[in-house]
Amino acid sequence: HGRRDNLSSFSQLLCRSYFGCCEDHGRPDLGHPPAGAILDTGKTMKIYEERTIAGDISDVWRIATDVAKWPDWDPHEEAGEIHGPFRAGTTAMSKPRGGPVARWTLTRVDPLHAWALVNPMPIGKLEVECCYEALPGNCVRCEKTMQVSGWILRLLFWLHFEKATRHDMQSTWIALEGRCKELSAELT
Repeated sequence: HGRRDNLSSFSQLLCRSYFGCCEDHGRPDLGHPPAGAILDTGKTMKIYEERTIAGDISDVWRIATDVAKWPDWDPHEEAGEIHGPFRAGTTAMSKPRGGPVARWTLTRVDPLHAWALVNPMPIGKLEVECCYEALPGNCVRCEKTMQVSGWILRLLFWLHFEKATRHDMQSTWIALEGRCKELSAELT
């Protein structure tokens, strides 16, 4: 019980300190703990990562939202398809390498800035928010917040998927930066 109590207190502290921090910047989102930390409130678990990459925001957005082409450049994705335009309410499917097929619905799209999805499952629910912020020097800050609910899904993430998920987020952004460089080279 001692470790669990410490984790609960730590989670409450993180929740008070960091929950909703992006709302302070004017963009409502899932809120996030600092990069590398886990926020587990007892009902939901949040994982947050970020990376700054070189690239034009419009190229980053175009590549990141072309679900069907994710397998062409993203080492994490084996398959992807979207059933309509990239806007709230559209359904899609993706299959991470080594993982099960995920069927999800876009819940919010703010072009060139953010998009969010929900993936309901029998063992819980996964909500994901991806944010992109243009920075000086033709750079883009990429942020991803994953919120997991349902005790079985939270437990699986806590024990097994969390570390691999963080690695995959970083690998995806590295590959996204590489794809942006390829596009830039093709245009010159």
